[in-house]
Amino acid sequence: MALAMEEEAVRRYRQLATIMESRYALDTAATFLTLAEEEQDHAQAIAALAGRLGRPLASGAAFTWRLPPEIAASWDDLTDRTRVTPYRALAVAVLNEQRGFAWFSYVAANATDPDVRRQAEALAAEELNHAAMLRRERRAAFRRERTA
Repeated sequence: MALAMEEEAVRRYRQLATIMESRYALDTAATFLTLAEEEQDHAQAIAALAGRLGRPLASGAAFTWRLPPEIAASWDDLTDRTRVTPYRALAVAVLNEQRGFAWFSYVAANATDPDVRRQAEALAAEELNHAAMLRRERRAAFRRERTA
């Protein structure tokens, strides 16, 4: 599930980067491309951990799961809009990172394997750092949009 979540984040952040580029919000597009790369690194770390633990790892694409409706709706509503602002895109990304933090924190708290616990704690910290960075970006976008 962790791999599927990270691969979904990569896909969504690339999608948002493309939307922001089409609206000439190049700074916001660059933020989303950076996040996509970092989430890709997370996916690779998850795959590596599974290999070290000798656990089979299905591709995230092959993992049959759906996002909970409230999460999917926030992404889908955003990307289906014709007028997505950088502020709105960043707000949804903050929410996504907060949910990622909560999920990896839950995994860390309930993991019986110390390697899984350490990896989940590290990923939770990364998601928390992403959320903090995105909040700063969101505030800047709000100021830019307010003055425009």
